[in-house]
Amino acid sequence: MKSILAIAIMVASTVAGNAASLLGKNLTYCDSNDPRDAERRALCLGYVDGFVQGIQLEAQAAKVGHSICLPPFDPDSDKPAVRVIVDYERKQQKHRGVLDYSAPLDAAWALIGAFPCKKSK
Repeated sequence: MKSILAIAIMVASTVAGNAASLLGKNLTYCDSNDPRDAERRALCLGYVDGFVQGIQLEAQAAKVGHSICLPPFDPDSDKPAVRVIVDYERKQQKHRGVLDYSAPLDAAWALIGAFPCKKSK
């Protein structure tokens, strides 16, 4: 469950700058049709979509024995999870060309490789 929240926080951090930038009250912008709310609506939809995809990927990864143990969230860090994902994608692009694979799946593989959970002895 901790890794589900960690993925959701990482996604929110990527979209919003940091997890504290999006408050619960901002989730009401997801269904706003006011043109003045376009940026807030996009932020909200991106956050919700990323959150849901993170939960779905965690469930799929757990079924095949993979899990992600991100380092503790630090709002002052250089966002190590984001850096890992970007670097992974750049390496993948060199090897397979056009990046036409699922972004959530690629992000999950990048994080699984960089932050695997230690097996208990």
